[in-house]
Amino acid sequence: MDTALNPKQTDPRDVLLARADEELAHAHEQIARANEEIARAEIQLSKLEHVPGNRTLFDRPAVRGLTGLLLAACIGVAAIAWQSSYGDAAQEILASWAPKQIDEALRRHRSNKILQMIAMATKAANETSAANEKLSNEAEPPALSNDIDLSTASRSHLEDLRRDLKAAEAKAATLMPRAIALIKAERDRVETYALSLHAGKDIVGRFLDDVDKRHAETTALTSRMLSARADYYRAYEGYVAILAGEFGAYKVVNGQFIFPLQRTADRYNAAAQAMTAAAKRVAELQEERRQLMQSQQQGWEQFADSQ
Repeated sequence: MDTALNPKQTDPRDVLLARADEELAHAHEQIARANEEIARAEIQLSKLEHVPGNRTLFDRPAVRGLTGLLLAACIGVAAIAWQSSYGDAAQEILASWAPKQIDEALRRHRSNKILQMIAMATKAANETSAANEKLSNEAEPPALSNDIDLSTASRSHLEDLRRDLKAAEAKAATLMPRAIALIKAERDRVETYALSLHAGKDIVGRFLDDVDKRHAETTALTSRMLSARADYYRAYEGYVAILAGEFGAYKVVNGQFIFPLQRTADRYNAAAQAMTAAAKRVAELQEERRQLMQSQQQGWEQFADSQ
């Protein structure tokens, strides 16, 4: 997806971030649109229930089975926003991003120990963030990186996908200790470097206090993100489980699932809603992560100004 940019905006990191923001906003729009479609479908259902005559393909149970698909359709959009916009793009941003003001100030004042500490801490934080992003992606099932058309999937394919999603959920639940270890290793590196500069006990103390605050924020957010990913995999597996369990009983008409029983359609709708909510939560946390990065950048600038 192309992004309209100001002619003066030439920094590739800005381009990547703008594109990621646009994809995330589009995901939220798709989810909101799906909810509106479902509301309209429910209105139509109430009208259909009072129409006399034979029950056709679009009888009450069948149509209610379709409403869940409206939710399911936007799940891929949210997942793609998370995968493409905040996967490779995020890693590239994290690998190269640094506060421009501090970087420029350091070039002008190379002997300034405070700026040296901040520059080193920024670089270490970027490396840890990139490593944590890579760590989180270890849980991602390979199948999710490809386009999945569940309406044409075989029972074997559905069962394979369920197995991969269960493994992904279990994997995501085990990653937090490794993420904490990465942050601790960063803390040790930053402290060693700060002490080596002999900038003064008070200055180093305030600096490390600020680092610890940032690490606490990052650790808490990382925990929520990994938990959200596990929830997404679990909800996705529950959705696929219904299709696998009902394989051969439902029909697919124009890419839409038609279930013969109301209770099955209700289960399907509930599973689709759960998966949509989980995907939306992941996208929201990615946006929170971006905002935290910006806030921490501004914090370093304030720290430098206060010394």
